[in-house]
Amino acid sequence: MIATMTNASARLARTESAKQEIVARLGLGALEDLTPPVEVRERRLPIVKLLLETGHSQRAIADVLGVTKGVIQYDLDWLRQQETSSIEVGRLERRGLRIDKDSSFTPTTTRSTQLARAQLQRLSDGLSEVSGLCRGLRDVDLGMAASSCEADELKAWETKAGELARSLRSLQTRIKEVGNEKA
Repeated sequence: MIATMTNASARLARTESAKQEIVARLGLGALEDLTPPVEVRERRLPIVKLLLETGHSQRAIADVLGVTKGVIQYDLDWLRQQETSSIEVGRLERRGLRIDKDSSFTPTTTRSTQLARAQLQRLSDGLSEVSGLCRGLRDVDLGMAASSCEADELKAWETKAGELARSLRSLQTRIKEVGNEKA
């Protein structure tokens, strides 16, 4: 019991020192500006970054902000994702892959010609696979399949089929637009 009290006291002291550090480093008016829970991510992120840089644990940060440790982990994952997505765009551009995939393209080098042919092969392979799958699905006995599932499951399959059909129609429209530009 005494060890638990000591741990709780130490945790409270770390929380209070973290709050004081936030007030000093971020220029907040007083501790009242940190009234937990700090639920808005935009207000939380600078505090989370600062406390991580100064060596505070995620648990201590969560205690300071009045949120759970999971919220802090989610924030950190969100930050990493934001940093990665901007890095990924630059990486794609350096590799010669395009961000705007529907704009016209004229190969100027041997490598860009190879990439263009690879995209054509990818389109051809994908449509061939879909064609084969559609032939297989055409022969499905829907009455038999429906007898072994609930109505809500059938509704989910109907929704999924609609999404796939829209995706293929979208691809068809994009191919038609590119074909019209080329004509």
